[in-house]
Amino acid sequence: TRQGAAREQESLSAALLSSSQDSYPSPDAGPHSSPDAGTAESQISDSRPVPLHRAHSRLEERVARQTAALRETEERYRALVEMSPDGILIQRNDRIVFTNSAARRLFHVPEDAELKDRSIYALFHPDNHRLIRERIRRMLASGRPAPLVEERIVCLDGVVREVEVAACPMADAQGPAIQVVLHDITERRRLEREILKVVEREQE
Repeated sequence: TRQGAAREQESLSAALLSSSQDSYPSPDAGPHSSPDAGTAESQISDSRPVPLHRAHSRLEERVARQTAALRETEERYRALVEMSPDGILIQRNDRIVFTNSAARRLFHVPEDAELKDRSIYALFHPDNHRLIRERIRRMLASGRPAPLVEERIVCLDGVVREVEVAACPMADAQGPAIQVVLHDITERRRLEREILKVVEREQE
């Protein structure tokens, strides 16, 4: 389902912010350690602290591994988002901070224009604004995805289209945000209305 896809993308987004926890390995015993592990000398050797330069080196190696893993995860997620046939956008504080190619096509964005920094409410029909505010409030308060709903968007050229909307909360270094997935159902709804008209005429 679209909402399930939103949860999966939320998980991928959350993976961008997570880092693994690992522990430092224990230092090796010194060269003068006794073969007898039960001796006081062996116990003292085993309990010696790791030298500062070795701890620093290990920390740098761990950070480098985590940075590389994070970069790889970000690249995979960005590729998935760009390949999506559905419009995907992220809004923070009611302002668009990210859109994929499908979202820009859905909103009829010209090549020399952008959706970034626009108000989320400028992109949706006024009849939906109250519902949108309430959905955002609940998501940020609960940390849970919002149910799938049908809404109307207003394209940059003024055309109104019908969409299914799945949304879920997320967070990054800049703070809380909302990720939104838009599936265009305009033609499907138009065909359903045409079929309904035909059925009603036949029943007259």
